[in-house]
Amino acid sequence: EWLSHNEAAAAAVFFAANPYNLVLVYYRSDFAELLTVAIFPLLILAVLKIARDGWAQVPFFGMIFAALWMCDAPGAVIATYSAVLLLVVSYTIEREKRTLLSGSVGMLCGFALGAFYILPAAWEQKWVNVGFTTLGNYKIGRNFLFTHVGDPDFRLFNLRVSWLAIGMILACAILAVFVVRRRDVRPVYRLLLPLGVAAVFMMTRPSDFLWRLLPK
Repeated sequence: EWLSHNEAAAAAVFFAANPYNLVLVYYRSDFAELLTVAIFPLLILAVLKIARDGWAQVPFFGMIFAALWMCDAPGAVIATYSAVLLLVVSYTIEREKRTLLSGSVGMLCGFALGAFYILPAAWEQKWVNVGFTTLGNYKIGRNFLFTHVGDPDFRLFNLRVSWLAIGMILACAILAVFVVRRRDVRPVYRLLLPLGVAAVFMMTRPSDFLWRLLPK
């Protein structure tokens, strides 16, 4: 919606060839997370539509939010916090209470659409040892950028992913500088910048308290 046809096509190719997507395919085979990544941009679009058109976009927002929960629960948790952040940032910029209200209703609709999966999944957690999913190399403290703990193979994998992340962060930071210098900063960039900063922070050790404090 904000680019020419050729620019939009190039952006789609770059997004599909995102190095982390290649990690998901060739290192982890986590296709549920890959599907979440594919849908995630629509969540940002839904927030922009909510901010622009208000209540008329609640069904679209709800369907996208539910689709994310249908794909991958950890990715959906990240998407939920991302949606809250985007709605708050949008409200801070526009000072439109309608954005927060319609966005909140959209999230509730999304939870309602996905309730046939979300409620049983939440209830059945007590049937399994969920704690085992965050032991050993899966501990939060071992998965920040450039960790030095865990077995050698895990440290090597973490090092590769960390350098990949640094490359992506630098590329986005350089592009952000060029965008900020333009006079016509579009609404989508005003949302993407705080989201990018938050994402980078959550990959570093100082964010450890948030990982432990915030509900999962």
